[in-house]
Amino acid sequence: MWCLELIGHRGAAKYRSGGSGDTTVHDPSDVDEAWLNYLLELNKKMTYVKANVSASKAGSSGGKAGKAGKAGPPPIRALKDVGPELERLRIRASGIIRDFFLNKIRSLRIPNTNIQILQQSVLLKYKELHRFLMERHGDGAAEVRQTYVNTMRWYFYNHFERYSKGLGKLQAVIADKTDLIGVEESAKKGLFGTGKVALKDKTNVFALGDRIETLRQQDAGVILVHVAEDKSQKYPYEALFRSFNLTMIDNASSEYLFIVEFFATDNEKMAADLAKSVFHDIFEPTEKMGLMTTKQYVDNSYDAVGILLCIRINTQLTMELQRRRVPALEAYTNATNMLLWPRFQHIMDLHFQSVKKMAANKQVLASVRDVHPHYVTRRYAEFAASILTLNEEYVSLTVLTWL
Repeated sequence: MWCLELIGHRGAAKYRSGGSGDTTVHDPSDVDEAWLNYLLELNKKMTYVKANVSASKAGSSGGKAGKAGKAGPPPIRALKDVGPELERLRIRASGIIRDFFLNKIRSLRIPNTNIQILQQSVLLKYKELHRFLMERHGDGAAEVRQTYVNTMRWYFYNHFERYSKGLGKLQAVIADKTDLIGVEESAKKGLFGTGKVALKDKTNVFALGDRIETLRQQDAGVILVHVAEDKSQKYPYEALFRSFNLTMIDNASSEYLFIVEFFATDNEKMAADLAKSVFHDIFEPTEKMGLMTTKQYVDNSYDAVGILLCIRINTQLTMELQRRRVPALEAYTNATNMLLWPRFQHIMDLHFQSVKKMAANKQVLASVRDVHPHYVTRRYAEFAASILTLNEEYVSLTVLTWL
């Protein structure tokens, strides 16, 4: 450990700075709170020196120009000696801080590292060091920022990709292209093409049932893939959609709030723009992967109830982000809506066309002899009840027009 003590014209420096004329900086092998305090003291001295030199230059230039007014304060002679030493300390301290943060950030790649604990107990604990780096060594701060972005981008993408693949294995098939209101009961052939009705409870396709609980259980946890696999559990897509995206907004909220605090500057607008930029660079690949996963399901789905449930869940998550005052995922939730709504409308149109086609088939109508309500009537009743239930708190005219 080395230390440098700068002592020059103690009386003048003490009088002008309001403190001791000594500037002591330590360089331990590991940065700690004591080193942080020394660094903050160094920063104060540098600020004082810079202000004094600037004021002296302003007074000198004003005198040369012959302008009226008081001349600036005379320069402190000790600053001629202290200034170069402070510059050397600035460079040395900046290098130590840079290496400190790079080592801590790289440790985030170690398996089973708790990201949030390291962020809170180390990075935010020493955020004043990072602030010093941003103010005193822009290149070093830029390197730290880019290393952090690269590391966290890798971390979130890999974890969410693995989680998405795990959830995909838990998906239960709810509906296919024959599960439309107007499709005949015998449309699906049984084994060996015998013409028997497939053994499937189609009322689940049209009835909401307990699927509404996915929307109502605000405090329900997310799906743990390994637990679900051990129990051989399967879930409708809306449950998987909720679990993935709830995990997304929880992690994104925590990360965004960390970014805002860690990369903060005195200029609020610049700080907000920087936070958005850093967050975007980190989460963009993960957001694209999430949207692609949703698109792959949506493009092959014939489950209008499930799609509308996803739309309502997405609305809930959007409102939750607004409540948390986290604007960073607004584009993601909007893009998700743009995937869900067109497919919902397409499936509704398929239902409409299936009923229209059946009504035009005189042979089908002539074969109806059952005194019980026709299966199309039962399906429509269940389907309409499901859609209206999901529309109660949202009053979407688009949804109502399809009924």
